[in-house]
This record gives sequence, C-alpha cells and structure tokens, in this order.
Amino acid sequence: MKVKLLTTLTLALPLMASASPMVLAASDEPQTKAEAPKDAMQSKESAKDTGATKTMDSSMKNNDNPDMKTASNIEYVTRQQPSEWSAQALIGRDVINTDGEELGEINNVIIDESGKVVAVTVGVGGFLGLGEKDVGVPFDALKFETGTQSTETTQDSDTADQEKAADEQSSGETGNALSDRFEREHPDTKVVLDATRSQLKSAPEFLWLDEQADKRAEAEGTTTAQ
Repeated sequence: MKVKLLTTLTLALPLMASASPMVLAASDEPQTKAEAPKDAMQSKESAKDTGATKTMDSSMKNNDNPDMKTASNIEYVTRQQPSEWSAQALIGRDVINTDGEELGEINNVIIDESGKVVAVTVGVGGFLGLGEKDVGVPFDALKFETGTQSTETTQDSDTADQEKAADEQSSGETGNALSDRFEREHPDTKVVLDATRSQLKSAPEFLWLDEQADKRAEAEGTTTAQ
C-alpha cells in the first residue's frame, strides 16, 4: 500500500510541476485585467490634477500681475485734435469781446460728471487780484477765433509777455517744457465773449460749493436768531 502511494506521488509531482506555470499564469491574468482599469483611472486623475494645478498657477500669476488680466474694451485717446483744448491752456487765457476789449481772465474750468465742460469762471474787476470776483460764463457762449485780435490787444499781450520774461529772469526761474507746451497751445486763437466790460462786472458772482455752504449756514443762523 505504501509502495503504491509513493508511486502515485512520484508520478503526480512532474505533472504538477509542469502545470504550475499555467496555473499561476491563469491566477495572475484576472488580477492584471482588474488592475488595468484602475491604473488608467489613476492616470486620468493624475492628468486632471496636473491640469487643475496649471490652471491654478496661471490664475495666481494673473492675480499677481495686473497687466496679465483681460483688458476692458476702452478706446484710448492717443492724440489731441486741433479743435481740442487742455484745461491748462484755457486757465489764464484772456477773454476779450468783439471789439478787442479785455474783459477778464479764465480762472477755472467747470466740468460735470459726464465729462462735459459746463462753464468757465472769468475773473472780473479788481486790481492785481484784489477785489476780483468770479463770473460763471457758459462754455457755449465762448467763441474761439483765430487772427482776430486788434493791434491794441496784440501790444498788450506782447507787453505782458515781456513783463513775465523779466520776472522770470529776475527770480532765476525759467519755463519748463510742460508749461511751455500749454503756452504754445493755440497761440493765435483768442477767446471771445459777446459782452461789454460793464455787463460782466454787473453779472452775478459765481459761488463755489464751500461758499454756498457758508451762505446756507449764515442764513440758517440768522433765521434761528430771529
């Protein structure tokens, strides 16, 4: 009996040895097939993570650098047109009437919140800036005329330029490039208002916001006192 069992085992061992690679291969094959989709999913998730990281990095760079942000649809103005004036060139410009008589000097420009120039304030009366009052002149009432100044106005302008040059020389100051630019702007154009000097002097004074507030406070104080 023992001899039979040993003989059977002896014959079975080579068969098991030769069959073991096939058994192992068969046992490994399902595992490989099962793991393949898992590896593919991991690769896809890794790719998604990489893409998200790149997007996040790009977004962070854009936030750090304002120049990289998407530009708005602004049509930028790149040059001044011949019919356009800078505020610096208007302020300080003499206003004359149709007879060439000097009425006053533009002291400021009033602009509304839509960007429209509403008026200019003209300094009227006074002497050397004392006793002068601001008169608000609608911008539409002004005319810009070229080559219409009288001989008297031209002489007055030349005299003023000479006095200004003398003052600059005595004080050691010279005009810089920026101020020269606005002085050269529309040099032959005169600002004309169809009014007389007496009419402008009798016009109501222009009130600034702080002056209006002071007058309101003064009026309320007077009313309260009564």
